Amino acid sequence: MVYRFMSEHRDEYTIREMAGVCGVSSSAYYRWAKKDVFGVRKKTDGKLVELIRRIQEQHHYRYGSPPG
Repeated sequence: MVYRFMSEHRDEYTIREMAGVCGVSSSAYYRWAKKDVFGVRKKTDGKLVELIRRIQEQHHYRYGSPPG
């Protein structure tokens, strides 16, 4: 919860300042922030994979341009 607060207010205060006031280390915040970014990416990647699979099913797994 502290890290989320720090993330939301990092435009107003430095991470070092907020870490000192909140009693956490700035390195711990950056570890959390990195992990959170990868979590968000994992979710969006999962949605993208679902979309790709749906498109493949709709087009009966055909690949490339139609024969001409």
